[in-house]
Amino acid sequence: MDDVKVKIPNFLGTYDLKAYLDWEMKVDQIFICNNFSEEKKMWLASLEFEGYALVWWNQILVDKERLRRHRVDTWMVMKRIMRERFVPPHYVREMHNKLQRLYQECKSVDDYYKEIEISLIRANIEETNEATMARYLNGLNREIQDVVELQSYNNMDELIHRAVKVEQQLKRKQTYKKTSYTYSSWKDKDTSKKKGSSSQHLERNSSREDDGFLPPEEGDLLMVKRLMGNLCKDKDNMQRENIFHSRCLVNGKVCSLIIDGGSCTNVASTRLVKKLGLKTTPYPKPYKLQWLSDNGELVVDKQVLLIFYIGNYVDDVLCDMVPMEAGHVLLRRPWQYDRDVVYNGVTNRYSILHKGKKVVLSPLSPSEEFEDVFPQDIPHGLPPLKGVEHQIDLFSGASLPNRAAYRSNLEETKEIQKQVKGLIQRGWVKESLSPCAMPVILVAKKDGTWRMCTDCRPINNITVSLTLDDHLYHVRSVLEMLRHEKLFANRDKCTFCTNQVVFLGFVVSASPSG
Repeated sequence: MDDVKVKIPNFLGTYDLKAYLDWEMKVDQIFICNNFSEEKKMWLASLEFEGYALVWWNQILVDKERLRRHRVDTWMVMKRIMRERFVPPHYVREMHNKLQRLYQECKSVDDYYKEIEISLIRANIEETNEATMARYLNGLNREIQDVVELQSYNNMDELIHRAVKVEQQLKRKQTYKKTSYTYSSWKDKDTSKKKGSSSQHLERNSSREDDGFLPPEEGDLLMVKRLMGNLCKDKDNMQRENIFHSRCLVNGKVCSLIIDGGSCTNVASTRLVKKLGLKTTPYPKPYKLQWLSDNGELVVDKQVLLIFYIGNYVDDVLCDMVPMEAGHVLLRRPWQYDRDVVYNGVTNRYSILHKGKKVVLSPLSPSEEFEDVFPQDIPHGLPPLKGVEHQIDLFSGASLPNRAAYRSNLEETKEIQKQVKGLIQRGWVKESLSPCAMPVILVAKKDGTWRMCTDCRPINNITVSLTLDDHLYHVRSVLEMLRHEKLFANRDKCTFCTNQVVFLGFVVSASPSG
């Protein structure tokens, strides 16, 4: 190594914690490769100081000499002095907190481990291999964690390799399943609730149904699917990225229906065929599919003749039987060609000539799918006690916040008292004995009245966060549970899949300038 010339990086003395730690680690690596004395290491490192760092270090040496204190004559002493200046005293505590709250979320399993490892090194934490494996496994995304914890591993490297393999498998599976999110029509917003029911229902229940506008079939789905929509876009672009998603009746059962012209085969779900006991026929020319299979190539060798109803519209279509989770029935290019379908890309509607009349198939909106959850008048009283109570997962060791009420003027105080009294009279709230207390605030509504909201920011800070897919699945689970338990919600106070909200008088959006 004597013939190798290595340049020590410059240090400007900026108050950048990461820049200093990276500089210190780089210099340590250089000194390991060279047999320098401790004093020479100190002088070599100081030679690369520039700007504020140079002035500050010279002043340190002058003060040591003037006050006749112990001289700085080793690299270790120099590092200690520099850490006192450029590393805040709360840094180690923050790194400990970061490690406690570190989860994989949107990171890859490899990047997630690298972040754990860097945090352990930066915080100077030494823990056993078993402790690190437990920390890593606990922070993995649930779908990866559930598979990995069933496998055997003896060290950290084996655990990472298994997690990487599971992650790659999930990515292959989601190649098709991710497109199922765009099949949902959850981007449709309610635009006329104040006039009674939605405008589409007004059209469908009035004379417009005679003009051919047919709603999706209503009722509980034959099988519950993990199917949600993407985040909502601007109102003018609500249907821009949506694929048509509706409902139909097959053998008297409500099934999901998707129309997508991007493929050359009509498809029926294997689960649908088995659930309804539909008769299948051998496929005359079997073929293989890769994109719909979770485990390699899939041989499609069966067909089924489906007869489905959407309002007064009745149709039969020959479908290939394929295992899929996107929906129960997928109508594609052959159906559109055979029926001479006209598609309106702006409204996302399909027009068909049926028995001499024009029939228009409209997509399904979230409010229509769960209309029974949003009645006009919500019943009084609390719902009956259930075997499983609601719970919120908090960070381990976090203490429950207990905040005092915000100051308010006389008008605001009366409004809060009025709303609380109304809630008590309806039986919707009762006195709480919980040690956790959050203040309430009043937010102006569009009609000039006030909405009482709870400021949950302190509890949100210690709540375990979920991924976007978890949130989307959770919304659907909540709505389905409300329906099952005969519970209700106020549609006027609900907004689904929006890209901005009004909070404390401010518009909060995904846009950096929002």
